[in-house]
Amino acid sequence: MAMAFLAKLERFRNDELEKNTVFGVILIGLGVFVLPFDFSSNAPSNELIVDSLDSDLVRIQRVVHYKGIPFDGVLKVSESDGSMLETTFLNGKKHGVETSTYASGAIQFERQWRHGMREGNSEPWWANGNRKSASFYAHDVLEGELTEWFSDGTPARVFHYAAGKEEGPQKMWFEDASIRANYLVIEGRRYGSIGTKGCESDAEGVLDV
Repeated sequence: MAMAFLAKLERFRNDELEKNTVFGVILIGLGVFVLPFDFSSNAPSNELIVDSLDSDLVRIQRVVHYKGIPFDGVLKVSESDGSMLETTFLNGKKHGVETSTYASGAIQFERQWRHGMREGNSEPWWANGNRKSASFYAHDVLEGELTEWFSDGTPARVFHYAAGKEEGPQKMWFEDASIRANYLVIEGRRYGSIGTKGCESDAEGVLDV
């Protein structure tokens, strides 16, 4: 019986080789484990890499499907300017590190996802290699300090967030390093200077950044 099973498995393996996929079989005691390996160029052994233009790739109710099932693997998007975006998916949702590179190959940004939500550090860079911003997300919203820099490395703004809303001291600068805004947010109310005007307001307004 075991020989018959192995013979069937061998025929299945040969069929799958025509699709550039090989299945290795590990027999441990009475258990059988089948491990998929992908022959895509430079691909990790258990990772499916798909181009965004693949006609088998569709989005259904915010879940990405590939060949009719939720997509597990890496989605590659090539932009007209030569930049490249690579996003890891699990069960059809972004999960893991998402990386974008400039046409030169330099990193444009790295951000982290967990089951379709932003989670962890987000770090973009300017094309010249200087950091563009640094922020942290928890449950898909900003949390803690957000720092941005101009392309020459001088500060552009330092904001603070709690559960996705501004809270605490907030500062912005012009490129000549003069103050653009300097105010404090306490429970949604702003106190301080926005531009050249002093303010004490509710949270209806949003700075044009």
